[in-house]
Amino acid sequence: AAAALAVVGHAEDADFAVRLNTAREAVFEGAGKQYFEGPFSRAFYAQYPGRLSECMKSTGGGEPTGFDMLVKLAGDGRVEAAEVRPESPLATCYRDLTKKDTFPAPPSAGFRVPVSIRFTKP
Repeated sequence: AAAALAVVGHAEDADFAVRLNTAREAVFEGAGKQYFEGPFSRAFYAQYPGRLSECMKSTGGGEPTGFDMLVKLAGDGRVEAAEVRPESPLATCYRDLTKKDTFPAPPSAGFRVPVSIRFTKP
C-alpha cells in the first residue's frame, strides 16, 4: 500500500507541475500578462507581508521553505481553488488564507494564476 501511495503522490505532483507550467505560459503574454502584472499582483502583494507573518507565527516560525501556489479564479475574481507544492505548515496556512480572497476579475473564468514564494537568507 505504501508504494501505491507514493506513486499517487508522485502523479499528483507531476499533474501540479503541468498545471503550474500551463498557468505560467498563460501569464507570459497578452491579457493574462496584463492581468497578472497589474491588478492581480497589486492585490496579492498588498496582503503578502501581513499574511506571511501571520502564518509564520501560527506555524512556529523556523526556517521557511519556498513553495509554488496555483490559484484558480472564478470569473468574478473569487478564489475557487488553491494548491501548494511542496506542502508545509507555512504553505498550507498561506493557501488556506488565500482561498478566502477575491481578486480583481481575471481575463476568463477558471483562470489559473501561478505564484512562486521564495525566501532568501539575509
